[in-house]
Amino acid sequence: MRNLEIKCRADDLISVRRRALSAGGRSVDVLRQTDTYFRVSHGMLKLREIEGHPSELIAYSRPERSGSRVSDYRVYTTSDVESLRDVLQRTHDVLGVVRKSRELILMERTRVHLDTVEGLGTFVELETAGTDRPESEVAAEHTRVMAALSLDQDAGITTGYAALLGIIGAD
Repeated sequence: MRNLEIKCRADDLISVRRRALSAGGRSVDVLRQTDTYFRVSHGMLKLREIEGHPSELIAYSRPERSGSRVSDYRVYTTSDVESLRDVLQRTHDVLGVVRKSRELILMERTRVHLDTVEGLGTFVELETAGTDRPESEVAAEHTRVMAALSLDQDAGITTGYAALLGIIGAD
């Protein structure tokens, strides 16, 4: 699976939310997530626990650079997070944990995340689905959503939350 994503710091999530809804976005849910990161030889691996939802094991890789970037990922969903966590901890070192509250808004095929991350602050993240579409179509939608939300491509941060918290290296 593949998406085009960007993550930006945001001082005013209420204004971003207002712009998203005015542009036709639909608020889906507010998710409380705990991501546990595990040491792996390449890419990243995290166990995402979502309050009131099944948990997800997510393996992914993406370049650590500013602006929009392609993320290649795979997701395994489970309702038995305790057993999966036990299996992972028997074979992988735990690097650390990221906790956040995330409002999910859908715009076209883009997931707009309004995130409040413990120890970091507030962010907007866009994930434009790209698995089954031409790259040009994905890029055009991504650009439209960024414009509707008044996000600046140059404001995209180069790393994920785990690297910003010092849990994983920023390479």
